[in-house]
Amino acid sequence: MPLTESVLPGYPAFCGHLHIASDDIYTPPDFDSGILSHNAPLSPHNAISKASYKKGREFLHRLGVYHGTLAAAQAYVEAGSPAATALAQNGPVALDAPKTAYSKEESEAIAANVRNFGEFEFRLSNLNLGTCPMKPREQGGVVDKDLDNTYSATLAIGGKVALIIAYDLGINGV
Repeated sequence: MPLTESVLPGYPAFCGHLHIASDDIYTPPDFDSGILSHNAPLSPHNAISKASYKKGREFLHRLGVYHGTLAAAQAYVEAGSPAATALAQNGPVALDAPKTAYSKEESEAIAANVRNFGEFEFRLSNLNLGTCPMKPREQGGVVDKDLDNTYSATLAIGGKVALIIAYDLGINGV
């Protein structure tokens, strides 16, 4: 049984989008989950993600059940660097072993890796990817300049239609 770690911040900033790309219903939508895409240098999401990844690696390397790293899930590290040496070990390290040192480039690769693999992990989790900010589109929201939200009206009409159809079909308790 493989041992894994996940980096999942409790309140991530998703700045993605989902837009209709064509009149053709078979054309896939323009979709970007925006997971961990808030790239401000002092973004808490970037800092938390990098720190969580590094601390998680340190923790896992010291567990007796540790038997190596899955290369496909690892951030790029420079050959011969202290991080590469630590990741190449196939068994646990001593509890008092020195912490792994990462270069600036390796830290940036970790942030990119967390974003790439984080998208997959977030899709499997129960986070609210479908929530939308109720502010003008020009400010990253989903409503027009008058703050009209046609989605709410659509849901209300659809709900009423479902009740009417259920009544016509003799379905009770809907």
